[in-house]
Amino acid sequence: MPYLEVLNGPEVGFKANISQETFFIGRDPNNHLVLSDRTVSRKHAVINQLEGKFIVSDLKSLKGLLINGNKKGEATLDDGDEIAVGAVRLRFYIKGTDSMLPKRGFRRWKKGLFLFLMAALVLGAGTYFWPSDTREIEKHYRNGVALFNERRDLEGAEREWRKVLELDPDKKTPYAQKAAKFLETLPGP
Repeated sequence: MPYLEVLNGPEVGFKANISQETFFIGRDPNNHLVLSDRTVSRKHAVINQLEGKFIVSDLKSLKGLLINGNKKGEATLDDGDEIAVGAVRLRFYIKGTDSMLPKRGFRRWKKGLFLFLMAALVLGAGTYFWPSDTREIEKHYRNGVALFNERRDLEGAEREWRKVLELDPDKKTPYAQKAAKFLETLPGP
């Protein structure tokens, strides 16, 4: 299971499992990882899990977000990346997946998988497994996540996720599968 380790500050040494698809970091006690350092905003950042990738996004915090020393609004995390929220540094680990494979062999395997998937798409197999407008589906999914995470606009997020399910009613894409899950968790009328 992926996790974050706190490298400095009041919670130094603490390890938080990222067991939710949407994982909040900040000073507010309602976050999944609560950091008491005053340089951390109440809702500082969020990590979203999408298609096996972990994407960290700044939630318009005062101090911003640094990934491996570079200021970023959003970034895909790799095993061992350092995340700075305010003055607190965190290390991201993917336990039992990428981090367990030798780096050289993993890169070669990943390249081979990419080439295989590209060949499948070229040969037309992609149209059987994926709807033709996957980019449109992804756009609406990501808009819904942004509305939900950054603006707390539940109605807007619901509209976007319902559009995803309109475009992919059979839930062939992971975007539609996750949109359906998110819609189940939204409070009813």
